[in-house]
Formats: sequence, C-alpha cells, structure tokens
Amino acid sequence: MEILDNYSYLLRFRIKKNVLSPYQKRWEKIKGVCESGSNKRDVCCVSCGHVQKEYLGVTENTEDIVKQWKPYFKLETTKPFLYLDVDEGGLYNPNRPGCGLLFRNNKQFSCVNDGDIVIEIINLPEYGEKWTHSELDDLRNAFVQLLIIKIGICVDSCIEMNLINTDTCTFHDSSDSGEEFELPITL
Repeated sequence: MEILDNYSYLLRFRIKKNVLSPYQKRWEKIKGVCESGSNKRDVCCVSCGHVQKEYLGVTENTEDIVKQWKPYFKLETTKPFLYLDVDEGGLYNPNRPGCGLLFRNNKQFSCVNDGDIVIEIINLPEYGEKWTHSELDDLRNAFVQLLIIKIGICVDSCIEMNLINTDTCTFHDSSDSGEEFELPITL
C-alpha cells in the first residue's frame, strides 16, 4: 500500500532513557554522525549542541552509515537506493526521483536534543512514484539491525505519520458508500 499524500513521514529510532553509559555513548556517537548536517566528519554534539571535530572518536560520516545500512535491505525495490551526497546525507534512487530519505540535520534545527535519530521520508508523487509502507518498514528494520550491531542493544523504532497542515480535514467514510467529507479547522 502506498503512503498517503496528505501526511509527512519520518523513521524514528530511540534507545531507552536508563541504558548503561557505554551504550549511551555509542548511541550519541551514531546519532551525532547521522544528524551532523554534514556528510563530512564534523559532528553535532548531542549533549551541548556544538559542532566538534572527531566527537567521541567519530571516524564515520553519513556516507559510511548508508554503506553499512544497505546490506540489510531485503526488498528488491529498496536495494537500488544510493547514497545522496547532500549536507544531511541520505538515500535516493535515480529511477524513482520522487522517493528519497534525508537524515535530520541538527545544524539546521539548532541541535534538537530529543535523543532520537530521525530520518525524513521524501515523497514527491508528482514524479509518478510513491513509497509503500512495506518499503519504509524494510528500511526501518534494516536500520534497526545496523543500530543493534553498532550499539549492542535493541532500539525502539517507528514509522511516524504527521498530518500536513491544511485548512480542512478529509475523512473517509468506512461504510460501503466510501464517501469523503471535509470538516473545516478553526483555531
């Protein structure tokens, strides 16, 4: 099933708040790499918000993370994705220009310190291609496998859906009629 046009989607990953320090340090290291806003080796410090060279001994960048992530893709439709060489780093498929992924750029968002690794789903249906839920789940599962290997503990993850701002909410009648109706949003 394809994802819906009136929602934005994120892949969100987190570890428990009370994990032991060695696991927390590994988490902060990979979060810093993924959300550095630089595909170079400058990394956003999770705790203080400053960009630092070689934070926590970082020797990776987002391109390295993508290379390590890709072997865990299971679906034939996700395997062709390539590294997207932009500040955030991410994935794209030249045969599906409307579908892509970007790591959250903590330089851009003033080092959001929610403790999560967030990957933005790019879905541009005007290019004729849309993500499916199965593809997003494959990418989520693959990233969880990579995180378990790199950190040493299980992580929580989800595909997050957020309604895109609109002046009305469209509801689909679940009865046999299948009618749609809109309610205005008043603030």
